[in-house]
Amino acid sequence: MGSLSAPLMDKTLEGVSPEDAGSASGIYTTASQVAGALGVALIGLLFSSVALSSGKLLSAFVCSMLVITVCSIGLLFTIQALRK
Repeated sequence: MGSLSAPLMDKTLEGVSPEDAGSASGIYTTASQVAGALGVALIGLLFSSVALSSGKLLSAFVCSMLVITVCSIGLLFTIQALRK
């Protein structure tokens, strides 16, 4: 995910005027932090739900990693589409 944040920030801030760059960067950073915290909470919820329902920690881990991988690939394709 970290390797995707720099291209996403470039694309997000490309139309911002130089006078507003500081404010726009702060808003982007805040939104990124909130999204990261929400993502961690949702993956934790998924992990604990699968672990409690199946009783298998490995299954919960694999399920959580699959969701993270799918979301990362989706974000990668979205950024690539925006670059064109």
